[in-house]
Amino acid sequence: MKRWILFGAILCALYSLDARVPAAQASERIAAIVNKQVILSSDVDDRTLEAASRMHVDPGDSVALAKLRTEVLNQMVEKEVLLAEATRQAITVSNADVA
Repeated sequence: MKRWILFGAILCALYSLDARVPAAQASERIAAIVNKQVILSSDVDDRTLEAASRMHVDPGDSVALAKLRTEVLNQMVEKEVLLAEATRQAITVSNADVA
């Protein structure tokens, strides 16, 4: 009988420890995968907030923010596609070309 009580106490302790792990640490959501490159939702959200700040979009306007998030994600996907194609074609750009 004492073994069952001890076993139950250990299970309760383990369960309470597991419940304290924040959800953010558990996993990261994937917004898109482009040529085996993962774009995380948190990265899209960060860039969306940066763009909203630069463009003076009201963070409380959920419709405008959702539209902006879609545009940001599309830009991030396009960038990954361009980088993959540039790598495939062995295209390089020098510092002189950028300046």
